Amino acid sequence: MALAEERLEIVAVPAPETMTTSGDTPTQATPLELNLLIGGVFGAGDLQTEYVLIKNQGKATANLLNWTLQSKRGQNYSFPDLRLAQNSTVKLFSKTGTDTVLELYMRSDVSLWQRGDILTLKDANGKVQTNFQVP
Repeated sequence: MALAEERLEIVAVPAPETMTTSGDTPTQATPLELNLLIGGVFGAGDLQTEYVLIKNQGKATANLLNWTLQSKRGQNYSFPDLRLAQNSTVKLFSKTGTDTVLELYMRSDVSLWQRGDILTLKDANGKVQTNFQVP
């Protein structure tokens, strides 16, 4: 008899202070409208391909300004003023590159992520929104 594979989904509940935009007028998104998570770490251990995928599966645009991605081994990244639309993703590469709306770069000269690392996504107020363990 085969064992069923258990699937764990990590869901973030952003702080109510997180701002979104509607046209030119800023509006406040409620926690139920936002749902940011770490979608995975890809290419761990290979600087040229390694990246963290951040997903917005909520119903509102999330402003990532001053959100951080951290690990217990000391990696720390502070997000720029980036508005991540509903159902959108952004790739955070470890290597050096030029930031775009789809790809951000930590500008490291070494690989940053290893199997077992726990990454923590925190909002602009420093509140933990989600954790992810590198498989």
